[in-house]
Amino acid sequence: MNPVLLIPALGCLAPLDVVAPHIEYGPLMPVFALMAGACLAVLVEAFVPRSGRRPTQIILTVAALAVAIASTLTTIAKGTRIVAGQGTLALDGPTLATWMVLLVTSLGALRRASGWYPDGLRGERLVGAWISAGGQGRAGAS
Repeated sequence: MNPVLLIPALGCLAPLDVVAPHIEYGPLMPVFALMAGACLAVLVEAFVPRSGRRPTQIILTVAALAVAIASTLTTIAKGTRIVAGQGTLALDGPTLATWMVLLVTSLGALRRASGWYPDGLRGERLVGAWISAGGQGRAGAS
């Protein structure tokens, strides 16, 4: 039995032929991981108490980036070169290299945004300590 679509304007039934698209889930996993992480981040903002949001968001972001990096490395290791998503996204060497640069840079940006610095130094204190040390070696915490 074929599904049928009711067309209210014409007041008649018309056959509905829907063909499910073929989606390459493996090579597109980095995109799916980041989108799922973004959706979960919105839920964290909505339902987690204010005191727990920051650490939860950081853990969630690191997890999403780790899954995206791992799946990108898997795609690179398999040597997959395809046009995915019904012809909307080409996954080749330059695309995968760009994804890796962006994902690793995002981890560095997350480190900066989270406020974590070695030896407990933060922001301007870190730069000030480095300048006061003559810009050489490792500056100690003041």
